[in-house]
Amino acid sequence: MQDQPTGAAVGAPQDADQQNVSVLNVPMFYASMLNVYLPGNDATVMFMRAHPAASAATPENTALAVAEPVAVVQMSVHTLKDLYLAIKSQVEQYEKEFGEIVTVYSRDFGKQK
Repeated sequence: MQDQPTGAAVGAPQDADQQNVSVLNVPMFYASMLNVYLPGNDATVMFMRAHPAASAATPENTALAVAEPVAVVQMSVHTLKDLYLAIKSQVEQYEKEFGEIVTVYSRDFGKQK
């Protein structure tokens, strides 16, 4: 893991020292998948990424991808609702500027309505 994140956040000042801004020194993870669990009054969000693997069960060692958990975040269902509203607003703004984001999940979810 890196000590300092690379790249710049959108809207971040180009010269953080001159703006009296410090970079957050927190772990950064990449996830392309997630699962949400709602046991009772709590919410658990598990972020995952595809990890290449090979199946030794077949003679040709078939290549496949497995979901590798990278982070688990637990919160109240109230915080989950706030997170949903914040993300929904940001995605709507993004889509207004750049066009609709279509995923397998969003396409299938639209068919259910």
